[in-house]
Amino acid sequence: MSSQVYTLIPGSQGTKELVQQMLMHGDYRAIIDVGALFKGVSNEEVAQVLATHFRSLGAKSHVRKVLYFNGEDELCALSVDGRRDVIGTTHNERIIEKTGCSPRELFTYYDQRHTTGTDIRQDSTALHILKS
Repeated sequence: MSSQVYTLIPGSQGTKELVQQMLMHGDYRAIIDVGALFKGVSNEEVAQVLATHFRSLGAKSHVRKVLYFNGEDELCALSVDGRRDVIGTTHNERIIEKTGCSPRELFTYYDQRHTTGTDIRQDSTALHILKS
């Protein structure tokens, strides 16, 4: 797979369009936003765009929930049907218990603040987008 470069230019491209552009190149399971690509956009807004994207794919996508950190720094899960749950920890057993999903069925959005020191188990075959 070739490298792709993504740039969010204010006023020219919204979060939805950028997410769609990024995800069209593979079956990804995470965005690791080291470079603060979504600066000025809340993590919940990014998660909503991601959940809507996966819902639109229907049976073509295995993703059932998007993991993200809310404004209170709590790990949350947003289902593709819009239901939100606070998980509160990155312990794998708790994530599985609260979401009812395997790592293959989860997509994780790591905002800039949570790109280091956050240990969330990923599917062993997962592809990820690292934005620096």
